[in-house]
Amino acid sequence: NGYATTGNIVPYGTYTIKELVFPHGYTDNGQSEWTVVLSENSPGGIEKLTVANRQMFGSISVSKGDENGNPLDGVTFTVYNDWELKNAVGTIVTDANGIGTLSNLPSGYMYYVRETATQHPDYNLDLKVYEALITNEENVWINNGEQITNYLSTGAIGVKKANERGEFIQGAIFGVYTDPAC
Repeated sequence: NGYATTGNIVPYGTYTIKELVFPHGYTDNGQSEWTVVLSENSPGGIEKLTVANRQMFGSISVSKGDENGNPLDGVTFTVYNDWELKNAVGTIVTDANGIGTLSNLPSGYMYYVRETATQHPDYNLDLKVYEALITNEENVWINNGEQITNYLSTGAIGVKKANERGEFIQGAIFGVYTDPAC
């Protein structure tokens, strides 16, 4: 419940209270030291102090490109707060520079990031799950800031060579070109 007490072991007097360790994801609210006076006038022999901490927020960024290092825009990453990828907390969509960021994520948590959509149908989605631990007010780069690469989808082309009677024959050589005017 957030309440702590010394018990009845502190003699009456003036004391300095210092917050030495903050809860995960929180920091001081401009003050981390208070003065309290414990006396016979303290209600029930307890001097109560309410201390408010400020929650910290961070962000997650990603860099996305193709196999030649060219940035890919319009790639969507979904950010989850559970490793089972069931509770999405937001999305990152890459811009023309292949960079995307999701901000305002509570610090002190591990997030899981996975590519979920692309506007480039010729590229395979990267289905790897990346982890991002936000420990304070910081920007965490997925893949240590290295560009995550999408590779072109690939397949095979097969040609069977036959004569005019439909019998298969060997020895032909075919070329495969992307330019129809080859």
